[in-house]
Amino acid sequence: MRGRITVALAALLLLLVGGFAIGGVAAEVTELHNETHAVNNDTTEMYIDVMNTTYDDNGTAVTGDVTVTYTGIDANGTETELGTSTVSAGENDTVTDTLAVDGSAYEEVRITVDGESAELIESGVIGRMGTGGGFLPEGDFAGIPYWFIGVLALIGGWFYLDE
Repeated sequence: MRGRITVALAALLLLLVGGFAIGGVAAEVTELHNETHAVNNDTTEMYIDVMNTTYDDNGTAVTGDVTVTYTGIDANGTETELGTSTVSAGENDTVTDTLAVDGSAYEEVRITVDGESAELIESGVIGRMGTGGGFLPEGDFAGIPYWFIGVLALIGGWFYLDE
């Protein structure tokens, strides 16, 4: 009986020491990026570019995954998690993650990245391009678009100067 107790205590001691040793080697997850971007009605998506999540600053291999969290902040300061994703980028790879956002519902969107390591992290806003502009106004005259009238005037002027 005494031998069984000794073996059981030795096994328990081995498990405890082994568990602490494994726990000491566990990766440390830290916040790698935290940036807030203003959004408006033209905002359609948020993006983040991540490079090299597989090695830390010392060249030691790490898990290679980082967690991206998108948080919308409305006019009252209320925060709503819009989405999360897991991103992994190789040593010389850059990975882009995007999330569709209703820019009219939020004043700002905060993008955070948590993980062991990443070499380059950039985030920003993707929006609709404006229409119109230039020297011709939008709209039409008697059903003919102004831009078409402008093109006809340029062609007519070219023929006039050519003679």
